[in-house]
Amino acid sequence: MALPQNPWSFDAAMKTLVSTLQDPMGSNICASRLSLAEARVTAELNTRSSMAGKTKFAKSHPELLRAGIRFLTFKRSPSEFAALINHLVDCQCDFEQSGMREQHILGKRASEGLSMYAMRHTFNAAIECINMVLIATTKNKFYRRDRSLAERKQPWPLSPEDLLPYGVDDAIQAWGFWATSDAAGYVIYKLAATLGSFYDPLAVAIIQSPDYTFSLRRPMEILTTMMDDFEKDPATMQQEVEYPIRATFDFFEMLLPHSEQFIPALRDMSSTVTPALDRLRRLLPSLPGFSTWKYNPEEMITLALSIANDPEFHAPVLADMAEWAFNEMIAIRKGGCNYVFCPRTRDNAHASRCASCDLARFCSKECQTKAWKMQQAPHKTVCAKIRALKDQLGQPFWAKLWTNGMTGEDALGLVQAKGVDLDDVSEIGRLLNMIMSLKGMSRDFGVS
Repeated sequence: MALPQNPWSFDAAMKTLVSTLQDPMGSNICASRLSLAEARVTAELNTRSSMAGKTKFAKSHPELLRAGIRFLTFKRSPSEFAALINHLVDCQCDFEQSGMREQHILGKRASEGLSMYAMRHTFNAAIECINMVLIATTKNKFYRRDRSLAERKQPWPLSPEDLLPYGVDDAIQAWGFWATSDAAGYVIYKLAATLGSFYDPLAVAIIQSPDYTFSLRRPMEILTTMMDDFEKDPATMQQEVEYPIRATFDFFEMLLPHSEQFIPALRDMSSTVTPALDRLRRLLPSLPGFSTWKYNPEEMITLALSIANDPEFHAPVLADMAEWAFNEMIAIRKGGCNYVFCPRTRDNAHASRCASCDLARFCSKECQTKAWKMQQAPHKTVCAKIRALKDQLGQPFWAKLWTNGMTGEDALGLVQAKGVDLDDVSEIGRLLNMIMSLKGMSRDFGVS
């Protein structure tokens, strides 16, 4: 939220944001002032022009990360949750106090809808900082405690307990309430998607949540409400359709690798999932700007419907995964920088290929160097695996894989004849897909 002449200093805004998230019922701040504090913190974040700079900023404020995760994962009863929202929405500020009027961009008597929007924006800012840190952190790995730092400045997360301080079950129940509230709604699925991608036990627990409420019922309700609103008033909803769809399907893609749990869940919930996704698939072509979206959910919709309605559907076999992996490699080799936090807003089809693996491209030496030593999905790891495959095949055969018109199916047939271990091929595809998924998520944070 761009706010000119923000009266808050950065230090005051950060302190207010953290203290409110730590003790929301004990705070005397309303949604309007809270959104102003968030806007000042976000403005400071946006002075960092690169994703790496933004991530460094987020990491340097672990007190915000911990306060945010505690606030959003604390289980409350329905009455406690309602009281919390009412407390933040209801403005009791004293406008006779010096400078108070300037801190109310929404006005003294802002509508409940505006106040909810302001809170969603505030929570989304905290979620994006949390997500940026986890994207840059090795999956299922935690930081070591730094004895030179004060407790409030220890890196986050230090442990599973630091990641989810109230435990997995309480977090999922808390998110269930946030998902139904206009104060958070679909943005809570952005948080769940990143946390579940980082920490596997959470992803499995989400799928197994009671009655699949958080994993499937709530997402279908969010999509259905979005579609209802769009069909009633397409002009107003033009800018409000892509983000809930993207958040929902990023969440589903996080769950999909856990096929032993996710496939039965989709089948159990077929009567709920099928009408919502069928309707969305029909509606997609009419959505404004759909052809220019960064993310196309059609493939995921088709897959989810196939799983939900075809009892013969099975998890992809090894050959299927290897074919998919070659499609990933073909796409990667065609162009686009493989550094997750590349500052360029458009992929460069003529970026130079890595001399070692002869597959991944980088738009500059700087991007390649940074990609090599990333904590999560470093190029160093996948480069060694690609190089081993290239050496096994030999240069003439390797070059043949990248001729025009080559498909994943064609490439699979060629390497099977050479006796290549398809597990190795699938692992390359998984790592490349992770890099591209992380890059897509990083771009959603508005990196310029």
